[in-house]
Amino acid sequence: YDRFLQRPWLGFGPDVRGDIPGAKETVKGWHPSKYEKENPNWTENQRNFWNQEYIPSHPHSWLFELMVETGFLGLVVFLITLFHFFYTVFQKSLSRMALSLILLNGIYWSIGLVSFSFWSARWQIVYLLLTALLLSVQKEERE
Repeated sequence: YDRFLQRPWLGFGPDVRGDIPGAKETVKGWHPSKYEKENPNWTENQRNFWNQEYIPSHPHSWLFELMVETGFLGLVVFLITLFHFFYTVFQKSLSRMALSLILLNGIYWSIGLVSFSFWSARWQIVYLLLTALLLSVQKEERE
């Protein structure tokens, strides 16, 4: 949240959280000594693997990630788009397809609040493929 306050309007830019000043700084005193005792033959690379950085590779919340990377303006545009999507779906009769889209989006965005990076290609691909499959079924039902 403190990074968001540094650039609240436009953010630092999409997918640059690892390049934000201080992102690569390691936490002093954080050390896996328990594991080193169990593994005395560790190489230097294995020891360095355990260095903990203050800002990990992603904040585990798409909401915070968008706030830091796109700022308030990007977050507002995104939320308007997301709410418009849900508004459009709810305006139509709640068919199985509409309910499936609502469930898919509810699950995707809820898990994203605590789990993965918004910019992660693998999660975007899964989301887009599932959405495309649902929408293709709807098109076939109309024909």
